[in-house]
Amino acid sequence: MADSDDKKETTSLVVRNPSGEGVREVLKGPDGRFVKKPRRQITTLEITRLGRKLMSMPVPEKIDKRTANRFQKLFMTLYDIATNPLALTDAKFAGASVQAAKELMLRVGGKPAVSDEEIDAMQKQSGIRVIVLTAPELMYKNIIEEQKEVKQLKPSFIDAEIVTNEVPK
Repeated sequence: MADSDDKKETTSLVVRNPSGEGVREVLKGPDGRFVKKPRRQITTLEITRLGRKLMSMPVPEKIDKRTANRFQKLFMTLYDIATNPLALTDAKFAGASVQAAKELMLRVGGKPAVSDEEIDAMQKQSGIRVIVLTAPELMYKNIIEEQKEVKQLKPSFIDAEIVTNEVPK
């Protein structure tokens, strides 16, 4: 009985859309429930290629939100911010425009090469340095503590001396 359960796997079904127009493919698991289709993750190389393709295309007037993927929407939003004419009049918007342009160029062109000076600076500052400081030895090894005299207080309303029974040492 256990062997027959192991042989079951997901099955693919072609069903009509709820509107009745067209068909779509759904997956059913071994227990009969619908399961999600596994989606592959887009590689960094594909994203870079898509960004370069979008940069070389003419600027569309409007993005079709149904067909554009999230990367295309994000890319076009950054492009709109980077090329907005409002950046010429508003200082805050100009800063945002420059940051958006930097991000686009970094995504499309990749990270620029590091200069020799920066490499030297990284080599000098790389790693963790541990500095151990030891406490200095005391000049006088005998520590003399200050002795304070305890003065016996007498109340102000009594005009007398206080005598104790203690033997002075």
